[in-house]
Amino acid sequence: MSGYAVRYEDQIVLYDSPNYRVTETIKRGACRTAVESGQDVRFLIDHNSSLLLGRTRAGTLLLRDDPEGLWFEVTLPDTQVARDLAENIRLKNVDQMSFSFIPRSGGESSKTRSESGRAIRDDEYTDLDLYDVSAVTFPAYKNTTIGFKNRSSEFEKAAWLAERSEKFAKIEMGREARKVK
Repeated sequence: MSGYAVRYEDQIVLYDSPNYRVTETIKRGACRTAVESGQDVRFLIDHNSSLLLGRTRAGTLLLRDDPEGLWFEVTLPDTQVARDLAENIRLKNVDQMSFSFIPRSGGESSKTRSESGRAIRDDEYTDLDLYDVSAVTFPAYKNTTIGFKNRSSEFEKAAWLAERSEKFAKIEMGREARKVK
């Protein structure tokens, strides 16, 4: 299964009342550090750690930060929980994602303004530590997706792995060059 657990630049309303409104936006690249540093992120159902279905450290969850957001691909275990999730996704009962995070130092900003006598706080996040990505029934971010892999996701994965291999090869060449000097 694959999809987008985070969509960048999508402002959502977290709280809305006649006197106060809070919005949140995850800015482009906010998950880059988490992905590139190899943070151990879990794939859960509804943020429930008892419903663990994948993990980056185990290699059963792949994450990629791209211009659209945080893309994922999970290899599900052969468990009843995984089969139940797959069936709910097939039936489109579950078709969206969520994520659990905290902002890294300097990775958040908040601005409050007044609009027609109502206080509006706009929160923006630019750098995040990730804990989990979750298939959910009630997402805050409606533009997230989850679905079954198709041929195009295999090509995306191959391109990502090739790019990553090239990046590591350049790093290794740089290390070897420093040793020679």
